[in-house]
Amino acid sequence: MTDNRPRVLVVDDDTSLLRLMAIRLDAAGYRSLCVESGAAALAALSQASDEMPAFSDARNQFYRLMERHQLDPQHFREI
Repeated sequence: MTDNRPRVLVVDDDTSLLRLMAIRLDAAGYRSLCVESGAAALAALSQASDEMPAFSDARNQFYRLMERHQLDPQHFREI
C-alpha cells in the first residue's frame, strides 16, 4: 500500500520537538521526514522526487545552505 499523504520536512536539533512535530503532522494527515541538521535536510531535499515543504527553526542557516549548494529557491516556500 502506498502512502499518498503529503510529506513535510522538519529540521531541528531537538529530538523531542521532532517527535512532537511528527505526531502532530501525522494527526493532521501528513507524513513527516524529521532530520537534525541542515546537511541532512539538504540530502533529503536532493533525494525528494516531489515537492516537500520544510519547517526549520534556523531559517537563515537553511537559506545560506541552499545558496551554497546552488539549490533553486523557486522550489522552496516559507510556510
